[in-house]
Amino acid sequence: MFNLPQRLQSLRMVAALSGFLRNPDQLDSVFAVVRSLQNSPLSNQMHRHLLANPQMAALVAEGWRPQPLDLEALEAMPAGSLGHAYARHLSEQGLSPEALLDPAPITSNSD
Repeated sequence: MFNLPQRLQSLRMVAALSGFLRNPDQLDSVFAVVRSLQNSPLSNQMHRHLLANPQMAALVAEGWRPQPLDLEALEAMPAGSLGHAYARHLSEQGLSPEALLDPAPITSNSD
């Protein structure tokens, strides 16, 4: 049977991945890939897999979000450390840690 919504979802994902491959340094292309995966069978499978872990399920149930990153503290870490390299990369790209995180509260285990 021809499943039009699923086919459209697949086309959106291919278009988003194509955009990412053409512009991998553009954050908008990364967000487009994420949007193309929302409510997809792959996304649903990932949710089920993560929620099968009791520790992950508990974090979701309490609506946990990581603390905001302190870019200055990361930049102060030793050269060559992951934190320092991450902070330097964000700074070079003109990004803030907040630009990479969805600040919306978790309202269900499907968010």
